[in-house]
Amino acid sequence: RALLINILTLERKTFYSNDNWFEMSYPGRWTVFEEEDGTYLFMDNDNWSGNLRITPMKFEGPDKARQKEKVKGFIREELENNKGSKLVKLGDMDTAHYVTDGQQGNMTIFYWVTGDKSTLLICTFSVDTDRLTEETVVKELNDGIESLQSIRIN
Repeated sequence: RALLINILTLERKTFYSNDNWFEMSYPGRWTVFEEEDGTYLFMDNDNWSGNLRITPMKFEGPDKARQKEKVKGFIREELENNKGSKLVKLGDMDTAHYVTDGQQGNMTIFYWVTGDKSTLLICTFSVDTDRLTEETVVKELNDGIESLQSIRIN
């Protein structure tokens, strides 16, 4: 039985956004929901230990270089406007990363703002602040980061 549980937790699925703007792999135990604003929500419904949200945005126009510069500019603004933000890599994409704690009730929210080509992705992982050190929450956050690392912009 323990072996079966370990195999199930290792299973990964591939997610494709509706307009095929991006794809990524995610843990097979997670459920995917699409919210009305086009945001995608990923979480373990059976054992909630936090959730990952990805909101994609597309810059339109004929000039691809200008679209790519808009994505980069948005990431720079996030770095400038959010205390403690750092430039990190998600895969090969530059990413603004920062954490807010306790500002949304008792929630800690991890942010990654990234993108490529004409697609910007605003990604968050939210968890109860009181549970941050729990082993299951740390694993869920790491699974979220691994999922974000796998993103491919199409």
